[in-house]
Amino acid sequence: MMIIESIIEISTFFHLVFFVIFLKMKKNKLNNYFMLFKGNLLTVNEFFFLFEKYNNFLFGKIEPLPKETEYPNLFTNLEFKRFVNKYKTLAIYLYFSVPFHFILVLILGSDTSGSISW
Repeated sequence: MMIIESIIEISTFFHLVFFVIFLKMKKNKLNNYFMLFKGNLLTVNEFFFLFEKYNNFLFGKIEPLPKETEYPNLFTNLEFKRFVNKYKTLAIYLYFSVPFHFILVLILGSDTSGSISW
């Protein structure tokens, strides 16, 4: 049973690290698109609203991606549309797998006694 616990703990760690990297990359990529589309596909007010929304200190990184119904001009750019579709499927996986891994770790527990068994 110890091997399964170790595998789940390692998997949880890597999922969490990948999740943090994913959120950082999503934020940077969105900021690049917003800067690129400022004045063309986004009005100045839309740009500042989106920029502040996704750069918010507390919840900016976990904000969902812009919706096509709210910002149809953004989705006229095919590269942005592909980016949103790709990141949406990856986000769904990560938003469910990271908590699932944490729940598994909590259920299975781990040996943290610190003793060495010979």
